[in-house]
Amino acid sequence: MPQFFRVPGTPAAVVTLFDGNPISKSGNPGMALGYSLYSSFVGGLIGAIVLMFLTNHLSRLAINLADPELFS
Repeated sequence: MPQFFRVPGTPAAVVTLFDGNPISKSGNPGMALGYSLYSSFVGGLIGAIVLMFLTNHLSRLAINLADPELFS
């Protein structure tokens, strides 16, 4: 049934569905996989770098949370 709705396996794969499917149907499946691999790597790398710099601030914020914040 996922083929009927054209829904990818995860929400993060929506862009791969929208862009990768037409590229692969045009005869360039390797290019579609390369774009997907490159964008996933760059996004993960940027996310890891941002997390490394924000970890100290996020831990201070988490320590200061009290009961009302945890409840909400």
